[in-house]
Amino acid sequence: MKYILKRIGIMLLTLLLVSMLVFLVFSVIPGDGVLARLGTDATPEQVEALRESLGLNKPAPVRYMIWLTDLFKGDLGTSISYGQPVASLLADKLEVTLWLAILAFFFIVCVSLPLGILVARYAGKPLGRAVHLLLQIIMAIPPFFIGILMVLVFGLVLKWFTPYSFVQPSQSFTGFLLCLIPAALAIAIPKIAMVVRFLRGSVLAEEKKDYVRTAYSKGADRNRVYFMHLLKNALIPVITILGMMMAEIMAGSIVIEQVFNLPGLGRFLITSIGNRDFPVVSIIMLYMAAIVVVLNNLVDILYHVVDPRITS
Repeated sequence: MKYILKRIGIMLLTLLLVSMLVFLVFSVIPGDGVLARLGTDATPEQVEALRESLGLNKPAPVRYMIWLTDLFKGDLGTSISYGQPVASLLADKLEVTLWLAILAFFFIVCVSLPLGILVARYAGKPLGRAVHLLLQIIMAIPPFFIGILMVLVFGLVLKWFTPYSFVQPSQSFTGFLLCLIPAALAIAIPKIAMVVRFLRGSVLAEEKKDYVRTAYSKGADRNRVYFMHLLKNALIPVITILGMMMAEIMAGSIVIEQVFNLPGLGRFLITSIGNRDFPVVSIIMLYMAAIVVVLNNLVDILYHVVDPRITS
């Protein structure tokens, strides 16, 4: 329990430091969201009035404390560009990004774990070598290029899906998920190759250890050794890789959302940066940081649960 409380404390401190850094960066970079909203024809009086109404004329430390206090109250602020609450602007876009991440992670886990075990069991044989070579090639291909190929081959040529179409979940949840599958696969395919290679190496390393040889000497067959003994230990380091991947894809796959024209957080972040819309950008950046920090700390806590000897 002491270890878990320690990790939670580190997580909260990290998020506080991230919030300070995000606020500082957007306080010093050039550009003005007020001018981006009002346009170049706005009079100085109009600009000053909007800045005053948004509280942008206050000193930076005061604005940070107000912003942080509002966050604790659940008030995410008001968009400078749209004049609407940030929470309402992000709700639909966050739903797209989260479901895209869930689908991608589902494909990663369901394909990489059995395939990694299979490749490890056939290591050194022609099938194992062929799959290993294919995985190396796939790892070298960036997700956005896989996405472009999928749009070209499966969308435009084979007509398996309609490129750049999007169905709102309120219209048809099934149609919504079907629209996300090509993008989820584009994210998942390179990561599947990474997990398979990592799991293969972990399984092969465990096979050389004494407890495995002891199990074989007692007459246990290969399946029993794998599924009752070896995999439990081989999967422990894989948890780290999966945790990092989940954090990455939940934080938003900006390029993939652009390739498939999905209205997720990634596209909205790019637009908001261009508009210097600090309230929107700050919340998205905090969300991304929170996902990474929370999931990494959850992985550390899970490590401790699986192996209580891990205390640092």
